[in-house]
Amino acid sequence: MHHIHTHIQRVITVAGVIALCAIVVAVAGCGAGGSPVSGAVSFDAAPVDSGTISFVPADGKGPTFGGVITSGRYEVLAPTPGPKVVRVSAVRPTGRKLPPDPLVGGTEPVDEIAPYIPEQYNDLSTLTCDVVAGPNSFDFHLKSP
Repeated sequence: MHHIHTHIQRVITVAGVIALCAIVVAVAGCGAGGSPVSGAVSFDAAPVDSGTISFVPADGKGPTFGGVITSGRYEVLAPTPGPKVVRVSAVRPTGRKLPPDPLVGGTEPVDEIAPYIPEQYNDLSTLTCDVVAGPNSFDFHLKSP
């Protein structure tokens, strides 16, 4: 019984340390500042249902940040101001079915999904914005080439 009690104490202690570290990081992140960045993302006039957006320092110095796009909207916290290159990625079903994947254990065909945002908006992005201290709002209305 003592062994079980000691093990439970150790698990609680480890969990407590992890929780404390998370709180310290969150407070440090908040204390360090940051600027909220939000906006809309559409492709060919339709909101991007689900995807990702990232902001890369244009000069290559400093952290990259980003988040998810949900129902055509995103909200992230910019740790540093300045000019950014914006990258948008998203996938959707192609309409084709693929055979079941034995690694997943499924028995039914699955929808094939593929990226649909052109590389000019992600890997070879030409999108830019200039993040300033305080709230920022940038909408990105992307179009097929």
